[in-house]
Amino acid sequence: MDVIATWAIAADTATADGLATALFFGSASRLKTTFDFSYVRMFADGRVEVSEDFEGELFI
Repeated sequence: MDVIATWAIAADTATADGLATALFFGSASRLKTTFDFSYVRMFADGRVEVSEDFEGELFI
């Protein structure tokens, strides 16, 4: 499924930026094995994947 948007929150901006980019190409579960972060991924079919620890609010 095509990912059309991503957001990531991490300890520093460079890590968050890199993770947000990586979320376009790989699964969050794989990245979670190495990095501590929260995220949102939006898919072309309208689905949204949100990590349990994401502190933001989505208006869908």
